[in-house]
Amino acid sequence: RGRWLNYSRLRAETSHVPFCHGLNHRGYLARFADTHPEYFAMNADGTRNVKKHVKMSGQLCHTSDVWEEIYRDAKSYLKGEAPSVRGIVAPNGSCSWWYGCQDRKYVDIMPQDGMQKCACAKCKAAFDTDDAGNYMDTLIWSQTAKVARRLTAEGIDGYVTQMAYQPYRRVPDVDLPANVLVMVAERGPWSMPFPDQLKLETDEIAAWARKLGHKVWIWTYPCKYGKRKIPNVPDLSPRCWGQYYKLVAQWVQGEFAESETDRFLFRHLDHYLLSRITWDSSVNPDAILDEYY
Repeated sequence: RGRWLNYSRLRAETSHVPFCHGLNHRGYLARFADTHPEYFAMNADGTRNVKKHVKMSGQLCHTSDVWEEIYRDAKSYLKGEAPSVRGIVAPNGSCSWWYGCQDRKYVDIMPQDGMQKCACAKCKAAFDTDDAGNYMDTLIWSQTAKVARRLTAEGIDGYVTQMAYQPYRRVPDVDLPANVLVMVAERGPWSMPFPDQLKLETDEIAAWARKLGHKVWIWTYPCKYGKRKIPNVPDLSPRCWGQYYKLVAQWVQGEFAESETDRFLFRHLDHYLLSRITWDSSVNPDAILDEYY
């Protein structure tokens, strides 16, 4: 309750635009594992990724007809239909539209996390081969564009949202229609001390904004997890936060900072800087800190 109260004090959000792993929340494994195993990624041994109740299972085969199901789900949601029309199964087992479905304006079709490289012949032929880290750029963004165009052609209002996220983070050589909105995943504020990494990030964000013809959203990771998870050691970094988010504001219209930590005090000033800059990117972050201190 305290966290949400703080978000309200900071005026942290005007509207919620969902971008994160939306296909996790359509229940494809529960709906189709038994009837359409071909919808799921092929493992190296020729079996399909359909083990239920296994973390990261249910990875999709992105050259299969599962994209017809993805389109029909998106259309149903944007039309305002009940989840029962498509047999949606939320992660908690209920029949409900799940995660980020506060209104009927945006539909999140970002694939699951922990992407598995499908071993089927059609996927292998569709993968980009020039970059092992971003081998699905053309495939994922082509499928995203098809969904968006079909919605427009059928007179369905709304936006398709997708993240630029490894292995499909590069700007693709694919024409993206105006109803596609993009969030770019970047390391974020903790790249400030590293010029090469910072340039890579800002160049990528700028390139996506140019591609779409408008500002993008970004997802950043100044958080305590993995090797960074050192209990009770402060990770407060307001100067990095202030400098980074002001720098990228020229290309960005919305931001999410994945900033888990173990004490509220370790984040309060970071979140304050972020909220001030996102409401008015002309502010001077150092002056805000001077005022605070």
